[in-house]
Amino acid sequence: MYKELSRRVENRIKALNINKSDLPKEVNNILGKIKQDKYELSYDELKILSEYLYVDPFLLISKSYKGFSIKFRNLSGEYKNDIKSLEKIAYLLIKKGEISKLNFPDYKNEYLELSKSFGDGKENLETGRTLAKKLRKEKEIGNNPVNVFGFAFSNGLIPVIVKNVYFEGLLLLIGNYAFAFIKHNLSIHRMMFSLAHELGHCVMHRSLEISPDYRISFRTKNKEEITANYFASEFILPSDVLLSTKNLNKIANYGLSKEALSYTLEQIGIKTDLSIYEPKKLNYEMDIYPFTGNEIISKLLEKHKIPEGLKRKIERYIY
Repeated sequence: MYKELSRRVENRIKALNINKSDLPKEVNNILGKIKQDKYELSYDELKILSEYLYVDPFLLISKSYKGFSIKFRNLSGEYKNDIKSLEKIAYLLIKKGEISKLNFPDYKNEYLELSKSFGDGKENLETGRTLAKKLRKEKEIGNNPVNVFGFAFSNGLIPVIVKNVYFEGLLLLIGNYAFAFIKHNLSIHRMMFSLAHELGHCVMHRSLEISPDYRISFRTKNKEEITANYFASEFILPSDVLLSTKNLNKIANYGLSKEALSYTLEQIGIKTDLSIYEPKKLNYEMDIYPFTGNEIISKLLEKHKIPEGLKRKIERYIY
C-alpha cells in the first residue's frame, strides 16, 4: 500500500515541478514516513500532504488511481453521475459541433512561482492580478471592456449554461477541448464573473486537481479559489482602470457586479461610495447565449438524430 502511495506522490511532485526543499518541514517529514512501508499514515497527515500536492486525499489512495490523468476536477461520489452526463454532452459538441480547440496559455508554472514570491498575505491577490493582466496583454485586449462569454468562446473555452446541478461553475477538460459549465439561475453579471473565475482555473490550475465550484465565494479560504476570484475581478475590470478614474459610469461599462467591485476596492485599498453604482446592463439573448454550447446543441438536435439516452440528458441538464 505505502510503496504504491510513495510512487504516486513522487510522480505527482515531478508532474508539478515541485522542489522538495521548498516544501515545509512537516510535509517532508510525512514523505519520509511514507517510505517506511510499515508506518501507518493518519488522515490528518494525508490531508496535509494532499493540500500541497493539489489533489483530493481520497483520489490519492483510490484503487481506481490512473496516474492523475483525470482531466476534469475531483468529484464527490454523489455528483459523479451528473458530471458523467455533462461529459457525454461535451463529447457530442466535440464530435458534431465543430467547436474550436482550446487556445489559452497554460500559466501553471508562473502560478506556482508567483505564489511563492509575494509576501504579507498578498500572494493570492497579486498572483491572480498579475496573470489576468498577462492574459489581457497576450490577447491584445489592453484595458478595454470585454464580453467574457464571447472572449472565452472564441478561444475554445466553451461556456454551457446548465440546470439541475449543485455547482455554480465547473471546468471540464477533454484533450485539447475545454468547457465551462455555469449554473443557469445566476444573475447575468454573476454568470460573467463565474465564467471569468473558471477561465482563471483554466489558465492557472489546468493540470492541478481542483474541486467543482459549488459556491463561488469571496470569503473562501481555499487559495486556488481566492486566486481565481482575484483573476476574475482583474480580468473583467483591470485595476489600472480603477486607479486612474473615479468615474463610476466608466467603471460600470466593464460589467463587474457591485459585490465583486466592493471586494476588489477593499483589497487594493481604494475607498469609493458605491451606493449609486450599477454595472452595465447585460442581455442574456445578446451577450451570453450566442457564445455558448447551448445554441450549438439546439442546432444539433435539429440537424442530427441523437440517441434517446443522450437526448434525455440534454433535456435534463441543458438550459
